[in-house]
Parts: sequence; structure tokens; C-alpha cells
Amino acid sequence: MTISPSTIEAYKNYLVSKNRASAAITEHLRYANRFAAFIGCEKLCVELLLEYRRYIDEKYTTYNSKNACISYANSFLRFLNETELLLAYFERKRGSAKIKTPALTEEDITKLLHYEEITPVISAWHKGRRLKKLTDDYRKTSLVIRLIIATGIRTSELPDVTVKAVSQGYIEVKYRANMRKVVLSDGIRNRLLLFAKDQGITSGSLFLTSNGLPCERNAVFRAFGRLATLVDIAPKRLTSDALRKYYNDKRLKENISTVQTSLGYKTINYFVEYDPPKTEILAKNLDALLAL
Repeated sequence: MTISPSTIEAYKNYLVSKNRASAAITEHLRYANRFAAFIGCEKLCVELLLEYRRYIDEKYTTYNSKNACISYANSFLRFLNETELLLAYFERKRGSAKIKTPALTEEDITKLLHYEEITPVISAWHKGRRLKKLTDDYRKTSLVIRLIIATGIRTSELPDVTVKAVSQGYIEVKYRANMRKVVLSDGIRNRLLLFAKDQGITSGSLFLTSNGLPCERNAVFRAFGRLATLVDIAPKRLTSDALRKYYNDKRLKENISTVQTSLGYKTINYFVEYDPPKTEILAKNLDALLAL
């Protein structure tokens, strides 16, 4: 069979019916379109799929990037009911172990939450509207970081953070087919309401792009990189997973089932990937840190 625009549209409807998050649907469609562009008008066959796999191997350098492309392509092939053409994942070569990125420390979190005290002058040449735009961007990003380490919310769930939800004190988020309630503390709730007031947002999502659309995951990651660079932290260290791990490490001593529910996982297997919390002092100081 061949791939046509109607096939991509049908794939989109299929993802929506599976209750996938909007950010996940965007990623699936982006890779599906890239796969379709490579295939062109050719009929799907083993030789063509092997050629696509070689193309991925040459284009990307890391195993994670290569296997991400393979995963998205296989998802599309399953939708097409072409299970016999599924691509094999790239295996990590012996001796090329993955380098573990250092976890975020309390000092890093303090820098991110209080960037304006560490960097009082952003840049000498930024003036007028440009400076205001940068300041608003840094403030919004810092608030997103504060929200994640306070609640464990995902970046793909940020569109669910609306004025109405913040006003009522809890956020109902949907991840795939699961619904859960994220309760906001008074401190984070007041900060979100103040941000909405300052930005003139009276309804809908709090975190918007310059075009007035809810922030997608990729836009949030780019904003993370800009703020991390500003406070002298390696951008690759500041990720959603790193922030959620920080939340996990500080809350895990309280009640594992509570943390599991707030992070939105069905089982506790995810915690196996994390190192056991080693700092009891940090666990006690998390609420005090967020209250500053």
C-alpha cells in the first residue's frame, strides 16, 4: 500500500480516539509525515523500510534519537496493519554506556526560582519591548518549574492549568485515558492567580505562547534551555523528568502511594529508575523553598 494525506488524517483521528495528549499527537503526526515524505509514492516493502532505517542511522547520532524515530514509525505501521514490516530498534554498542546526567540540586532549584536576584541585569542591549518580553518569558518559565516541583505535573499537562482550575484550588488533568486531580497549595495557587492578573488572563490556559495558544511541550523545553543558560546551568540538565524526579525524591519519604497518584503512574515500577532519596534535610525544606 501507499501513504496518502487521507491516511495521515485517519491516523490523526485514530490517535484522538485513543485519548492521546495533544502534544503526543503532534509528535506522532510530525514523524508520520516525515516517514511519508521518505516513502513518497512507493509501495511499502521490506527493502524500502530497511532503507529508511539506514537513513535514520546516518541522520541521527544518539541511540535515543534513532530509536525514537523507529518507535514512531512502528506505531504508524501498526496503525496501517503492517506488523510484518516493523523496524528493529538500534542496540547500544558494548562500551558505549549512557552517560548519566547529574540530578538537579537544591542550589540549582534556588537559582531557577529566584533568577532575578542572581542575574539583576539580563543584558545591556535589551531595551523596551524586547526586555519586557524576555522578563515575562523568564518569569513564566520559573513559575512552570515551581509548579512542576510542587505538584509533579507533566509539561504536556500544562494546557489544563486554567484560570478556573487555579481559582477552585485543584487541576483535573488527563493523561492518555487516566484522569487525576492535582491539588494546589495556597502558595502556588496565589502565585498563579497573580501571574494571570498581571498578564491580563481572565479565562482559559495560563501558560500561552506569543500567539495566544497553549504552550506545547517543545516550546516549554526551549524556554527551559533559555532560563538554564541565564542562571549558568547546563540546559540538558533542566528537563521535565529531572524536575519530576526532584519532586519524587522529596516526597517519596512521605507516602509512596500519594506520590504515585500525583505523578500519574499506575504502578510503582517507575520509581525503580530513580536513586533512593539520600537527603532528609532537602525533603523537609521543599515546602519552605517553594514558599519563598
